[in-house]
Amino acid sequence: MDVDGSDFLEAVFLNENRCQDEGFAEGKIVGRTRGLEAGYRLGCVKGGEIGSELGFYRGFAYACRPLAEQQQKPR
Repeated sequence: MDVDGSDFLEAVFLNENRCQDEGFAEGKIVGRTRGLEAGYRLGCVKGGEIGSELGFYRGFAYACRPLAEQQQKPR
């Protein structure tokens, strides 16, 4: 089986394109998975920080409310 130069170069070129396309598809899947995992962890951390801060302000409001009501009462 004799293959002339142009057929050989075309086969190499097509194989290179196929490998590049497969690598891109695989990288896209891996990147999406890692991005979702990192986003989930970041969301958990930031959600915990926000919940902690809201709890602090809620406790502060519950502690200060009786003091504010005492100051509003006529003497």
